[in-house]
Amino acid sequence: MTVLCLDTASRVVLAALVDPATGSFTGAVSTGRAQGVLELVDGLVGAGERAAIEAIVVGTGPGGFTGLRVGVATARGLAEALGVPLYGVDSLLVLAAATATAHVGERVWGAIDARRGEYFVQPFTADVAGRVMALEPARAIPAADLDALEGVTVSDDHEGVLASLAIAALQAFDAGQAAPEEERAGDPLTVLPDYVRGPDAEPARIDVRIDVLQAGDLGALDVIERRCFPHPWSMAMYAEELRRGPDDGVHLAARDHSHDGRLVGAALAARIGDSWHVMNVLVDPSTRRRGIAARLVEELLRQTSELGVDEGWTLEVRTGNAGAIALYERLGFVNRGTRRGYYTDTGEDALVMWRNPEHVGAVAAAATPTESVTPS
Repeated sequence: MTVLCLDTASRVVLAALVDPATGSFTGAVSTGRAQGVLELVDGLVGAGERAAIEAIVVGTGPGGFTGLRVGVATARGLAEALGVPLYGVDSLLVLAAATATAHVGERVWGAIDARRGEYFVQPFTADVAGRVMALEPARAIPAADLDALEGVTVSDDHEGVLASLAIAALQAFDAGQAAPEEERAGDPLTVLPDYVRGPDAEPARIDVRIDVLQAGDLGALDVIERRCFPHPWSMAMYAEELRRGPDDGVHLAARDHSHDGRLVGAALAARIGDSWHVMNVLVDPSTRRRGIAARLVEELLRQTSELGVDEGWTLEVRTGNAGAIALYERLGFVNRGTRRGYYTDTGEDALVMWRNPEHVGAVAAAATPTESVTPS
């Protein structure tokens, strides 16, 4: 089997052919525009020999908007045309993988020039088996702060970039091959660019309304899950939650009625024992920073309050997810402890947050009377 690997997120455009059985690879690097990625591919594999490609891995960012769009669109087009699976890989991992495997146990930062005087950065570490794991989510920092990062920093102009691409791509390929069938691993439609931050342009206005999440939403929900999380919930997990009775589960959908009611977010809560557990809250990255998550959680709290609350509400949140923690604190949740290594994908800790039942009256008073809501 030959795996084609592409990445256009940074200042260099990368293409490589990798043999999963041996890890050997051939590759090419260009400092030109991302639109030249097909020329690199043709230089590695002639147009008549593309049938030898049996899978494709593409860097999904973060990075420049144009570069990411071109790279992901090219990879999706090739995968569709060849009828082969497509897997996404973190472009910061593409930079850091080779260095991390050479410095087992150390913190290695991938850094991509984000322009505007900033860098996208993310820390990784490798275990003794050579598996490279993210330690924190990617974020943008001022370029002046790059030298202050603790550990080894690998930017997008280092010499071992092709070897690093091969290592990262094989890890993504192996994970995709091992994924359960219901997770749709390899579907080109689920591989989407991760921009981390929004564009400079003013976002278009949207008309978001909250209603009930239905079984028919699972396909759209799957796409949003994969945009939000490297290790998303499976649709089987969502289907199980939707089977909860009306007294024991609240399932909300956020829909953009300016675009035919497309799903842009969801929130679920389950009654477990005498408390309500906020199971999941997610918003499509393309519609974030519009208060959608806050509206979903507020409505979740309102509906669960009407169903009855004894011991209150609880949830887990990644310690590095500062935005979500701030939202939950604003809505009355407080930190009650830490679960070490709770998130198995990165080993990250989880904060255990609780909201006391005395907030019930405040929830009812805060409800927006003009909001369109259908109770579960």
